[in-house]
Amino acid sequence: MQPPGDDRWLTNLVCPISAVRVRQDVVRLTALLVALLAIAYLMTSAWWIPVLLVVDFAARGSGARSVSLLGRSAQRISGVLQRPAVMIDPAPKQFAARVGLLLSIGMAFAMWLAPSVAIGLAAVLVIFALLEAIGNICVGCLVYSYVVVPMVHRQGAS
Repeated sequence: MQPPGDDRWLTNLVCPISAVRVRQDVVRLTALLVALLAIAYLMTSAWWIPVLLVVDFAARGSGARSVSLLGRSAQRISGVLQRPAVMIDPAPKQFAARVGLLLSIGMAFAMWLAPSVAIGLAAVLVIFALLEAIGNICVGCLVYSYVVVPMVHRQGAS
């Protein structure tokens, strides 16, 4: 049991600590696949793309990476490319997947109610995913590190 006022549970809820390691190239390839799907949505407005993204981000955001279609596809591509394995902590990526889930849910609702909003959310998703895929820059991880953690620590200090 944690003492009253201990907000570590919130930190773990938002970005759980993980002893597991995942391949960085698989994470980056998954981000590339997300970007390609979001670009396909921008070009076609196909209703099933945001739905697929919601399901996939929900799987990865909940820690069920093994049921992620994009994650499994990225693993297969990685196996073909035979790049050296660089292992990373998946916890910040899980938080980033939760951010992607929120963007995708917004896209899924907005495509029926406000298509221009869905286009804007898809564009943001493309930018975030390409930053990860090409530049190895995890925007969700940055948000977590510079916004969420300081907020949790500030609440714990009061």
